[in-house]
Amino acid sequence: MVDGVDIVPGQKLVAWLRSLDGDQVPKDAARDALRKLREYRAKSWEAATAAERRRDATAAD
Repeated sequence: MVDGVDIVPGQKLVAWLRSLDGDQVPKDAARDALRKLREYRAKSWEAATAAERRRDATAAD
């Protein structure tokens, strides 16, 4: 835990989620959250690879 935020490795996410107490999330809300996570991941990946290409281009100069 860092500053009150649990850091959970991806391969342990499902087990961590199951260990939480609380109300179940409606399926539509869960699907929406997954969609948003996938979109974020795709945008982050694109930004990271673009930054790497820029670094490589700068290093080649």
